Order: sequence, then structure tokens, then C-alpha cells
Amino acid sequence: MGYSIVFSFHAAVSLLIPLIPIIFPGLVSTTTLVLAVYAPVFFTYFYFGNQIKPYKPADGITAGRLFLALFILFGTSSNYFSYSTIFLLIVFVEALDGLDGYVARKTGTTPFGAVWDMETDAFVILILSYISVFYLNYPWWILGFGMIRYLFYFLYYNLKPDKTVFPKNLSRFSKTICVSTVLVMALLWVIPMKTGIFLGLINLLLLIVSFLWEGSYYLELRSHTRNL
Repeated sequence: MGYSIVFSFHAAVSLLIPLIPIIFPGLVSTTTLVLAVYAPVFFTYFYFGNQIKPYKPADGITAGRLFLALFILFGTSSNYFSYSTIFLLIVFVEALDGLDGYVARKTGTTPFGAVWDMETDAFVILILSYISVFYLNYPWWILGFGMIRYLFYFLYYNLKPDKTVFPKNLSRFSKTICVSTVLVMALLWVIPMKTGIFLGLINLLLLIVSFLWEGSYYLELRSHTRNL
């Protein structure tokens, strides 16, 4: 199965799963279980289906971030963690993101590693937005943090070139917004809800700007390619 088909399937599932408890409020626990089972199945297939060997050390750290996010999902759904513990665990998830970036710069990375890191980032944010809505009672639009990347995947599917190197300012902005998104997801657990909603709205708008900027860059590249 080609990776384009795999990613399209993954994006569709990632968009649909969070909608189940909104449509059927009584299925929160069932949906959480589906999310918890789907994530390791998909990412295990994705990881071991990679044809680029050997794996780099940073790839293992990235995998650790995903399983830590699943650990947070389990702990939250079972009421095992206090809010402050969830906050600290999410901050640690982001610290691991910084660590895998540092290790990647020191030991090198591969095209697979870059995609692996990006897909893990997206799904971790999906998990964090999911628990904020269904276990912390934030408004449903907080799910937008986790779903927006997959929505834009379908919007940009026919625009994105096979190999895209973003300008440094766009890459820096996108990475900064990704980091701030995870930190906002952490803060939601330890700050008043009104403050969390305010910060969430600002960050979500910046996230939308980031994806629109990427889309305009794809359009520019496509236009340039056609004019050659």
C-alpha cells in the first residue's frame, strides 16, 4: 500500500475519531479506547514499514513522545493523574520534542525521520486537544488544534510537491506555533478556563495562519513550476 494512501486513511481517521463523542456523547470512553488502540497500530505500521534504514536515534525519542501522550490519555481517562501532574507530563512531552531535534542535528536524520517527527507532532496534539475537551470540559472548538493539520492535509493534497523545503522564516514560525500549541494544551490544566479559552483562541488563529502560509507557499511553487 502506498504511503499516500496510508496518510490519506490516517488523516481521515484522525478527523473522524474526535467527532464521535460530539455526535454520540455517551461514547467518550469507547472513543478513548479506539484512539488508544489505533495510535500504536498505525504508528507501528508506519515505523516498521519504513524502507529507509538504519533508523536514527532521534526517531526513537520521537516514538517515546507518542507513547508518553498515550500514557497521559490513559491516566486522564481513568482519573489517575492530578491536573498538575498532567501539566508536567505535557511539558515533558514538549521537552522530548526539543531533545529529539537536538539529537537529530547531532546524529543526522532521514526523509523518513522528518515525516515521522511531523506525524507524531500532529497526533500528539490531537490527543492533547481530545483530553482537554472530553476530560477537562473545554469547548468543542479546542479539537481544532488536533484536527486542523489533517483538514489542511486534504486541502493541500494535490498542491504539495514531493519534496518541499520551506523558507527559514516559514519553518521557524511553524515550529514556534507547534511548540506554543503544546504549551497551551499544558496550561489549560492549571489556569482558569476563561484564560485558557483566550489563549486557545489566539494560538488557534496563529495555527491557522501557519497552515495558510504553507498553502500559499505550495501555490507559489506550483505556479512557478508550471511557468518553467
